[in-house]
Amino acid sequence: TLESQVRLAQLLASGGAAAAGDSHAYYLANQRFHAVIVEAAGSRHIADAYAGVAKRLALYRIGRPAPRADLAASLGEHARIRD
Repeated sequence: TLESQVRLAQLLASGGAAAAGDSHAYYLANQRFHAVIVEAAGSRHIADAYAGVAKRLALYRIGRPAPRADLAASLGEHARIRD
């Protein structure tokens, strides 16, 4: 939807966390980015599957800050997804 596209664009525009190397802020924005996509899919099955994966990833990421280059690469991937 147009609303989803606008929300994704806003999240990408706030990519300063990646540039600053702020893993925690980027992780939170990343969660919101993916939540918008899952919500736009409108499928309870996809939402349930994503929730399980997100929970496992959160456990992995605790205490493991991502290198700035990884954050920048991720931000670029997200821009391509949005486009």
